[in-house]
Amino acid sequence: MNLEIKIELDTEVNKHKVFIDQKAQCYINPEALTVLFRDAANGLWRGNTQSAIDLGSQLYDILNGLDKKVESGLKKAVGKNEPLTIYLEAPVEFYALPFELIYNGDFLLLGTDIQLIWLVNRRGQARGRRDTQMKLLFMACAPNDLPEHLTFDYEREEEEITRAIERYPV
Repeated sequence: MNLEIKIELDTEVNKHKVFIDQKAQCYINPEALTVLFRDAANGLWRGNTQSAIDLGSQLYDILNGLDKKVESGLKKAVGKNEPLTIYLEAPVEFYALPFELIYNGDFLLLGTDIQLIWLVNRRGQARGRRDTQMKLLFMACAPNDLPEHLTFDYEREEEEITRAIERYPV
């Protein structure tokens, strides 16, 4: 199951608007967004689980939208025994937010039920095809002080990534 989430600036009201599957959901509160950027930049979430949970919960709320699309999509995907893939497109400044921390009772990306794929905004740039092998860099990360039951298994993550891309020329 797939969800396309796009965040873009609505210049008429000077607020960022969230679209899920091309349907407008809500505006992001500018003051809350300023706090999110500040919290992401200060890096407390890297060494403090509660800070990571707080930041991840706020990011989840942004992605979930008013119709709770992520929540309902995850339930449907689990019911079908398949992952929920979220394709996220946002302005460049949003790249500073650690959406990998999305949290709703658990850090959702630690499981195999949900995947997050960033779509790079290349609007206005010429696109040319190159017949070369694609080079990819994958990263796996988690807060340093996760409780024992939430420990991130880097080896398993590496195996999952390798299995997911083995049929592609990378």
